[in-house]
Amino acid sequence: MSKNDSENLDILLKTAELKQESVLSNIRSLDIKASIILAFFGVLLIPSVEIFQWEIINDRLVYLKFIPGLIIIIGVLFCLFALVPQNIYSYPRLFGLKSLYHNGIKPDQLRAELFSYYEWANIENDKISKRKLLLIRTTYIFLGLSFIVIALLYIFKGEIDG
Repeated sequence: MSKNDSENLDILLKTAELKQESVLSNIRSLDIKASIILAFFGVLLIPSVEIFQWEIINDRLVYLKFIPGLIIIIGVLFCLFALVPQNIYSYPRLFGLKSLYHNGIKPDQLRAELFSYYEWANIENDKISKRKLLLIRTTYIFLGLSFIVIALLYIFKGEIDG
């Protein structure tokens, strides 16, 4: 390999390392967002429990007591699903590189292998990031919906609750 190729490989490797750190940072920020949303659901659980204890005069409106709690439970489940894959992050397979090194591979070939390992890890982590983002966007919908339903139930409490 020429010196130029070696320098190009160093640039590619450094770029792959930076992308890896960027993707992992993005995943960590999504985990923080999911945790904050989970806390908001916990706050909304208090009025939802109070609504559950209301005495509904009209028997046809009894199901209204269950709607806020059900929405919150579904939102919490989506939020927990967003937090679950945090232990599945992909990192370059250094064990494979160690065995290549012991087999006498050249340094440039070793860097090329490390680059391909980083690329694989980045693709896998990007999939995790997209899945987390989709789940978090879904929890935003349930968070907003639960807030609106609780607010509406409190506004119309006089007509619903005796």
